[in-house]
Amino acid sequence: MKSFKSLFLARLVLPGLLMSLAAMSGWISDIQTAQAAPGEVLILEPTVSGGLGSVEATKAIVVGKAPVLVDEATWATMTTSDFANYDAIILGDPTCVTGTGPITAAMANASVWGAAVTGNVIINGTDPTLHSYLSGAQNLIEKSIAFAAAEPGKTGLYCSLSCYYYDAVSGTPVPLLDGISGGGFTVVGQGGCPANSHIIATHPALDGLTDADLSNWSCSTHEGFESWPSDFLVLAISLDVPSSFVAPDGTSGAPYIVARGETLEVISDIKLAPKTATNPLGTTHTVTATVSENNTPIAGTTVTFTVISGPHAGLTGTDTTDGSGNASFSYTGTSAGVDTIHATFVDSEGKTQTSNTVTKTWEESTAIELKSFKARAGASGKVFLTWETATEVDNAGFNLYRSNKENGYYSKINNHLIAAKGKAVSGAIYRFVDTPPNRGTYYYKLEDVDNEGKSTTHSLTDVDNKIQKKKAKRSRR
Repeated sequence: MKSFKSLFLARLVLPGLLMSLAAMSGWISDIQTAQAAPGEVLILEPTVSGGLGSVEATKAIVVGKAPVLVDEATWATMTTSDFANYDAIILGDPTCVTGTGPITAAMANASVWGAAVTGNVIINGTDPTLHSYLSGAQNLIEKSIAFAAAEPGKTGLYCSLSCYYYDAVSGTPVPLLDGISGGGFTVVGQGGCPANSHIIATHPALDGLTDADLSNWSCSTHEGFESWPSDFLVLAISLDVPSSFVAPDGTSGAPYIVARGETLEVISDIKLAPKTATNPLGTTHTVTATVSENNTPIAGTTVTFTVISGPHAGLTGTDTTDGSGNASFSYTGTSAGVDTIHATFVDSEGKTQTSNTVTKTWEESTAIELKSFKARAGASGKVFLTWETATEVDNAGFNLYRSNKENGYYSKINNHLIAAKGKAVSGAIYRFVDTPPNRGTYYYKLEDVDNEGKSTTHSLTDVDNKIQKKKAKRSRR
């Protein structure tokens, strides 16, 4: 692993050759294999100005990443695995270039490098390099690269659309991004010189990026996004461009920076939880909204909850916040699938604010509801297995599996299906005695089989001599 404390290495990749540039007295070059080292980010050379001296490369160093520059010929030879070796891919701003010439190579293999992008993504419709004489533009580049590279073990993307689509008509597709989240990005040229920008989502890596940083660039935006994949959030809007888009905080403007990230959150005075949950059909799910203004809980305000997509789409409910600013909504799952839910309220300025979205996964009920699964090692070398069900529906019986490794191969230890004897309202208690071939640690899985032959593995238990431990892991077999 390279150390970036006393010796920083940046790399320039040329066709068939990898050169290392050391920021020290003199130059060091050596031929290496085209593999990324830990902490490296990949830059497509035509998309930046100044190569390894570009603002993007410099800011990559600032956030602790080693920039690797590749030309178009090398980019074209790279595989998805090659791209996935980097912490992030950077398609920068070549100083407000019109037309898509600088991204020709990236457009040609968008599906190849796009498949490697599993981490954070941030895409702007502006030209921060042209405005890099402003500290705000430099801050946008720095924070964007930090955000793109923030997910350990994943490859992110920082992409600037520069001035490529500054005069694009409404609905213009962006083929460069077709490999990201299934594509579907469309833009329109902003026209004029919008000045005032507003940030509407946040992430720890973006802390310190402000509205002032993004505003008053003479021309702060050049492209506005009209459509984007559902797993993206709008990060910033242009307040000077009329738009039907209403941000979660109630402001309106044209989206020009969009982003994707696991911990990316909208900025709003209403928060919704839990973020995710999974339950069997027929059970009740509750979401809770918390409303506050200036960090003070708001009591007595009406919150409207809506299932905006999924098997229960269109379902709504209202509740009034209590003294802690909390309001809740409960409903029962009747169809399998994933619901997406949000909540809204009208703030003191009369604006409708919208919460973050949360998801609820509804699953078909399993044949049994398991209360416990226990294992006890006896002095004779036998293992006594006991499990209890609370309910059993359409259950044919059980199988037991044993392994001497938690993630190893499990062999069935019962010769015949252990017949079900429980009922839908009462369940039953079952016992089985196993004689392992040797002393040691053994792991057990309990499988129920319904009358149609479908099976579910309910839990994992291990025994080590006479000491019992229960694992609460649940997995499909």
